[in-house]
Amino acid sequence: MQDENEDVKSRQVRYLCRCLEAIEKEFCKGNEPLAAFYRECLSYLGSHDKLQSGDLAACDKHTHEDKKLTTKAYRARLEKLSQELQSKGSRLRPLLRDFNLTRQPILSCVVGQGNGNQSYYQLTVENEGEGTQSGAQQDNTLPLATYPDTAAEVPTQHNEKSKPEAPTMDPGLIYYRTNEISRAPWYLRVADPLFRTQLNRMRFAASLMAMYFLVLPGLIVYLFLLKQHTNMTLFLFAGFLALYLFTYAPSTNLLRLFTRKIVLLDAIRLPVSSICISEITKIPAEDDRPANVERSLSVVTVAADCPVCFQLYGVRDSVLLEQKGLLNSWIYGACTNNPMMHRFTFDKDLMTGLPISPKAPGHLHL
Repeated sequence: MQDENEDVKSRQVRYLCRCLEAIEKEFCKGNEPLAAFYRECLSYLGSHDKLQSGDLAACDKHTHEDKKLTTKAYRARLEKLSQELQSKGSRLRPLLRDFNLTRQPILSCVVGQGNGNQSYYQLTVENEGEGTQSGAQQDNTLPLATYPDTAAEVPTQHNEKSKPEAPTMDPGLIYYRTNEISRAPWYLRVADPLFRTQLNRMRFAASLMAMYFLVLPGLIVYLFLLKQHTNMTLFLFAGFLALYLFTYAPSTNLLRLFTRKIVLLDAIRLPVSSICISEITKIPAEDDRPANVERSLSVVTVAADCPVCFQLYGVRDSVLLEQKGLLNSWIYGACTNNPMMHRFTFDKDLMTGLPISPKAPGHLHL
């Protein structure tokens, strides 16, 4: 029984290390000693039941002894990592399948109660009640159908003597995986601070709508209807028209983010299946109304395994996101090998999808 518990704990640590790798660029911002400190802390928890505050300095192996931080500063670092992992939980949740886990491990802090007792960190799991044991003793394997790990295990040639059993589409969920884009589009980087609070979002959306639908069109029409055109008025007309066309896609994407919290990005310099998600980062302690939560913008690429094409051909990451419709557009996942029949919903919070059955060409039906 002890060996099984240790195996679960090892998978939890490897999962958290993989999560750290996924968010390292945006979270550590190229600070390799900081990333190495986080990896050392997670590695320590892989071989110990808890990580005491007094041992945090020993995990900072890239800093000289006379330049190391205080225990309070190291605790603040680890608390920041714990909060970041929980805020990105919906995006990181699909990685659980890769480590055969059912619930997300959490890096939790147990504050010392005085009398010389140090605060310490340990691994728990989400939705764990008070008084329960650590997550390494609570988790279990994922109760889902297993598929071949490599394409070599999938039969590629069939004959009459040995016909494989006809595969059937998994009636359960598919799990989308995400990869952070190293450099988001310029307008999303500019707008990210303006999306933090509800008040800022409303002010920004109102200003954007006024500028794009009233000010710029009014200036363009006014300059166009002038009876006498000079070189200056023609220059201004061409400049405002170019600005209006250049900002069309950014403005519509930002307005969709304000209302729908997700937008599919279509740009030459971005990978296919790139999306921007308005993610919840913080909920006020005494007011959990959706209007008061804080948000941030994350730009990621999304892909998933088609259960049919994976069983038949061993194709991985064949389900990519597409958008249907102009006004009431809807983002869904379509398999690149069979985009007409293998379609799936897309839930940005759970990063899951359900099979869609297209009953008529050009229409999607659940």
